[in-house]
Amino acid sequence: EAALQAELEALRFEAERERVEAAENACARAEEALEAALTEQKETLEAKAEAATASALKAAEKDHEKQLALAKEAMAVKAQQDLKAHLEEQKATLGSVMSA
Repeated sequence: EAALQAELEALRFEAERERVEAAENACARAEEALEAALTEQKETLEAKAEAATASALKAAEKDHEKQLALAKEAMAVKAQQDLKAHLEEQKATLGSVMSA
């Protein structure tokens, strides 16, 4: 009976060892799957961040171009106003010279 008891204990030990090994394998697979999911999520977030940055840069560039165009237009209007004022001065000076 002692031999049977020892064999039964050995079988229980082997069954427990197999359960532990199976649990360890399942944990390792779960860890690998989690790592893969985290890597994929990180890559997705990085791609989204790159796209958002590129979009923001493009928008800023467009805004800068608009600002530049407005500044050029304002300078052109100012130059026209200055020229008109100068011509008015010259016309007034010519008028006073001719009436004298």
